[in-house]
Amino acid sequence: MIHPRTLKILVVVLLLHAGVLMLIQLGLIQPPPHKEEPPELQVNLIPATPPQPVRAPEPPKPEPAKPTPPKPVNIVKPVARPKPAPMPAPTLPPSDNAPVVPAAPPAPPPPPVEAAPAPAPAPAGPISVGINDIQCNDPPLTYPTMSQKMGEEGRAVVKVTIGPDGVVTNTAVITSSGSPRLDRAALDAARNLRCSPYKQNGRAMTVVANKPFVFKLDN
Repeated sequence: MIHPRTLKILVVVLLLHAGVLMLIQLGLIQPPPHKEEPPELQVNLIPATPPQPVRAPEPPKPEPAKPTPPKPVNIVKPVARPKPAPMPAPTLPPSDNAPVVPAAPPAPPPPPVEAAPAPAPAPAGPISVGINDIQCNDPPLTYPTMSQKMGEEGRAVVKVTIGPDGVVTNTAVITSSGSPRLDRAALDAARNLRCSPYKQNGRAMTVVANKPFVFKLDN
């Protein structure tokens, strides 16, 4: 007796097969393609070419032997013998009969040279002298017109520096006349002074002197 469960399985399998056959007939399922067997290949074996025998290399030809160069011959030069040194001439003793030459008398000593006197040292600055110790021309004194109108009078003393050539190099008012116009006129007159060079020990010196200038209306 078949078991009911087994019977159900058989029925299901039969139905599946029937369904597959129906689908194949309807063309819905194509049967698996028929496998074609691969064609047979024919292989012809070609015999391998036998290797050619390897030729042995020819032995190198022996090089001809080079001739041995001749050895240099050392020529020995004859050694020159030194010449004998000449014998010195014998020195003869002085003769007793030789004339005696008297010695020359010593020269007299030169006379002493007298030293020249040293020049007197130059002074450090200009020396002060009196205006009468130097020869100067008296320049014309110009009286300022304004001072004449205003009745200005006075006496101005100007310090004058005179170089070695007798030319005035500097002027300065040391005593004022009381009027600036008169002081300027005194300075102008002092600059126009011309003096002879003042010499001391034969040398021209720079000197300083005081020159007065008087302004009076009655002049």
